[in-house]
Amino acid sequence: MPNIAFLLFKAKKNPGRDAIKVFDDVYFSHKMQIFSGFKSDHKHKNNFRIYSGYSGWKPGQLEREILRGSWKVVRANPDVIFNKKSDQVWDYLNKEDDEKPYGIMAGR
Repeated sequence: MPNIAFLLFKAKKNPGRDAIKVFDDVYFSHKMQIFSGFKSDHKHKNNFRIYSGYSGWKPGQLEREILRGSWKVVRANPDVIFNKKSDQVWDYLNKEDDEKPYGIMAGR
């Protein structure tokens, strides 16, 4: 579904029912109205990421793919998510494992 946008962002307090807490002070929402609450100054530029589209799995499919080794599960790290340039995240997370390509899934 490439026409759907998602917002991953940092907030010091829970922004309400339109957002889901992922971990620490990181939240997820598909409601773009939340985006309008971000200031356009440079202080806030590293507080959010916008993603387009998503993939889905049948029940049990993702778990089987993880067991098969198709995914590398890494500890969620807000510094990597928000402070690395988006075109550097993949290489950064895979720098120790060059054997085969992975899908990346953040875990707690």
